[in-house]
Amino acid sequence: ELKEEAEELEEKVEEAEELKEEAEKLEEKAEELEEKAEELEEKVEELEEKAEELEEKVEELEEDAEELEEEAEELKEEAEEIAEEKAEELEEKVEELEEDAEELEEKAEDLKEEAEEIAEEKKSDNSNTD
Repeated sequence: ELKEEAEELEEKVEEAEELKEEAEKLEEKAEELEEKAEELEEKVEELEEKAEELEEKVEELEEDAEELEEEAEELKEEAEEIAEEKAEELEEKVEELEEDAEELEEKAEDLKEEAEEIAEEKKSDNSNTD
């Protein structure tokens, strides 16, 4: 009977040793997992920092874009005003040139008439001297 109990105890000791080994292995795995968890936590923190930086950059870019839009709108308005002014100036110049052209036409007509009169006078002078 004692022998059987001794054998049973021996088996239990062996089982306990096996369990102890398994527990040690599990402990090692737990430590490894803990290390990995810490590494992942660090990576998460880094990514969060990068995300914050990117958010800030996005905000800056959005602000820049708004400023550029405003500047573009102002430039567009200025360009339209300048174009209108230039168009008005050109219209005035065209009108002036048209008036000048009319005056020149009238002068040319007057000169033509004068030339014709002079030519007729010369003809009559020539015919009178004959």
